[in-house]
Amino acid sequence: MEHLNKINSGNLLLLGRGYPCVWLLFLLKAKAIEFCVHLKEDWWLKVKDFTESPEKERIVTFTLPKKDRNKLKDFPQMQDTEITCRLIKVELKNGSCQKSIVEKKERPHVIGNQ
Repeated sequence: MEHLNKINSGNLLLLGRGYPCVWLLFLLKAKAIEFCVHLKEDWWLKVKDFTESPEKERIVTFTLPKKDRNKLKDFPQMQDTEITCRLIKVELKNGSCQKSIVEKKERPHVIGNQ
């Protein structure tokens, strides 16, 4: 996680599918780092349910698992809070579907066809 120290507040961090940790989303939120994470279909029940639905996007909330609270010990304000994220499906030209999670912000939807 040393590389996170090189990212500034307000930056957008794009993560591949190798980061299936809810606690990481909380850490990024605590550091005010915006994020977009590409998802595997079966990471979490909320993602699996969304993947199986016809919806193109869905707002979801996460709580920090108790087992991961020690990872955010430097951010006590994150211990008993929820974060709100948006799950998004983007249909690609080749017919496949890319799923991502982004921090919910009040801004227009800007993801287009790839």
